Amino acid sequence: MRVLGLALPLLALGCRAGAPGAAPAVPEVLRVRPYQLHVPAGYSPRRAAPLLVSLHGYGDHGRGLVDHLGLVALAEERTLLLAYPDGTPDSAGRRFWNAGDACCNFDRLAVDDVSYLDALIDDVKARFSVDAGRVFLLGLSNGGFMAHRYACVRGKRVAGLISLAGAAPPRADCAPQEAVAVLQIHSDVDPVVRYQGGVLGGGLPAGAPYPSARESVSAWARADGCTGEPERSPHPLDIDSAVPGAETIVEKWPGCARGAAELWTARGGGHVIRPTQAFLPALSGFLEARARPP
Repeated sequence: MRVLGLALPLLALGCRAGAPGAAPAVPEVLRVRPYQLHVPAGYSPRRAAPLLVSLHGYGDHGRGLVDHLGLVALAEERTLLLAYPDGTPDSAGRRFWNAGDACCNFDRLAVDDVSYLDALIDDVKARFSVDAGRVFLLGLSNGGFMAHRYACVRGKRVAGLISLAGAAPPRADCAPQEAVAVLQIHSDVDPVVRYQGGVLGGGLPAGAPYPSARESVSAWARADGCTGEPERSPHPLDIDSAVPGAETIVEKWPGCARGAAELWTARGGGHVIRPTQAFLPALSGFLEARARPP
């Protein structure tokens, strides 16, 4: 197992782990905001690996979400590269992603996180053997907003996204050019990013309105060429330890030409899911089925 902090002192290590030859130059944006990369023990440059980019919530940092969800264990089990960057600190010292007017650039700072994620993905691809058809984003809250926003404008670069308590941009601000597999996981009583849509709660500044959890997914269902109304699974999932029993209703939009659209509604709980042992297998099952055809 290797965990790389991809800043200048570790370029040689990154080069040895990936393709042979001189270490690629570090883009300026990554010199200012380096990211962490977990390389699983089973990784080999002879076989292209999936890449999962984890995007933390407002006020957190990259490692916080990774530890909370147990993503290192997922990376080891599924032999995927796991990148976890940090957002930009605002005037209150809380890290954020500039995911649009709804959340959570409260100081209106000139931060281009779409370009930042472009640079991060390109940098990992330059150093390691990455399966371009299996690049995924996973974001919590503000990170979920950012995952949706990036896929809206860079749909050709990602095969899928998982948004935990985030939301898609308003329909006028999201016109994806490529089908993307989307999984939205959201508590129906979330007090911060409301399941029904609206503006932020939880004492945060109220930004622009955002769509409901269902509309966030249905927008992607339209882009993915899905047909009909979502179909509910008869078997709820037990993924949130804050609520006893199998509390999560799984709905899938049928007939998607490409991509996929799913909404997992956790009945009860709160803004942040407290994962059970069933949580990571459920996530990996979604991701493994979503490789983009060449």
